[in-house]
Amino acid sequence: MHKKSLYILISFICSHLAAQDIYKLHNHTNFRKSDTFKETIEPEVFDAALLNACIFFATNEIRAKKRLPILAYHKALEDASEMHSQDMVNDNFFNHINHFNTARKTPDDRARIAGINNPYIAENIIEGFVIKFNKKVEFYVGDNGEFIDPKTGKPFEYHTYLSLSDKLLSDWMDSEGHRKNILSENGKQLGCGAVFYINPQHAVPSVMVTQSFQWFEEIQSENE
Repeated sequence: MHKKSLYILISFICSHLAAQDIYKLHNHTNFRKSDTFKETIEPEVFDAALLNACIFFATNEIRAKKRLPILAYHKALEDASEMHSQDMVNDNFFNHINHFNTARKTPDDRARIAGINNPYIAENIIEGFVIKFNKKVEFYVGDNGEFIDPKTGKPFEYHTYLSLSDKLLSDWMDSEGHRKNILSENGKQLGCGAVFYINPQHAVPSVMVTQSFQWFEEIQSENE
């Protein structure tokens, strides 16, 4: 095998293993101590698995502070979440209902496609900038493609995976419906799915994120 091909294969395997092991190595009590989640996001090498996990742990951290049961991770819920985030990016919509694909229309539909036989899905969705500013801020693009604050002449900073997950959770918690999903006593399991994209309206590096909560009973899956 060519050395370059072998390197790519090894890198893929290591990345895949890291994504699978991240939920074994971290939890809601220790994830903030990990340098992994404090890495600054680089658009060219965006790591969706890191952000997915960080959002998951931050959600359980909030639940623990409210003395609510911790949600278990489930890969099928993550798959359903990533599916919807990618569809929203591809078809340029923001809605819990997918009117572009009837097979993936509702959260329960998407969960079934992901292999869940008994879906009782509550869903949160959100858009967020990877750069530390909001939609109302003014900026201009520098010669090297950086986003410049006109007040200071300095580039805006990029989020870390941890700071972005905190921003997304803060926005969800400020929304009554999303907050209810996060704090619901019906919750059993959770999977989060983030997709990186360039926001077509602002041309700003962004993420589309979905949370899929399984309520009432634990998942019965075709893969279990």
